[in-house]
Amino acid sequence: MMYYTGEYTIAQGGIDARLVADTHSVMPGIMSVLGLPKARLHLKGVAEGQSAHLSGTSPDHPGLSFEATLTRLAD
Repeated sequence: MMYYTGEYTIAQGGIDARLVADTHSVMPGIMSVLGLPKARLHLKGVAEGQSAHLSGTSPDHPGLSFEATLTRLAD
């Protein structure tokens, strides 16, 4: 129900990402894991092969922590 847009940089295996999570589908009774319909995310992590492991916070939701494992599907 959410989509993510933004930018990231990779340097020496480290990733720094600035994203915006926004709602693309409203589903009654289901809320975003972020608790907001739209939020900025600042994530940092490491790239390992075809995957990246990131964690971070949102300036729009103080106290929120966010973790993600991303896997490349295709170029």
